[in-house]
Amino acid sequence: MEAEAVAIMFSRSSTTIQVKYTGFVADGNGSCDNWVAEAMKPKYGDNDVVIKEQSVGHVQKRMVSALNEYKKSKKGKVRGDGKTVGGAGRLTEDMIKRIQNYY
Repeated sequence: MEAEAVAIMFSRSSTTIQVKYTGFVADGNGSCDNWVAEAMKPKYGDNDVVIKEQSVGHVQKRMVSALNEYKKSKKGKVRGDGKTVGGAGRLTEDMIKRIQNYY
């Protein structure tokens, strides 16, 4: 649904106000970027490609989820240096929040 709406809006703007969009911001759903690009090819041609940009908020959320999942999967396991993934000076909740804020 999101991809169809983007293609409709892009098509309208190119005919009514002669504007060609080259990018749009969407959530982490990877299916819409290819769909929109293919839908706009007949109208825009091969030279003007539409690219999906990632929303910073969604990237942050996925980063936190991935780090928490990694930390959970390694809980209690000792690494090569004799320490676990979590703990002081390691991957703590505070460290995950700091990494998230780099975005």
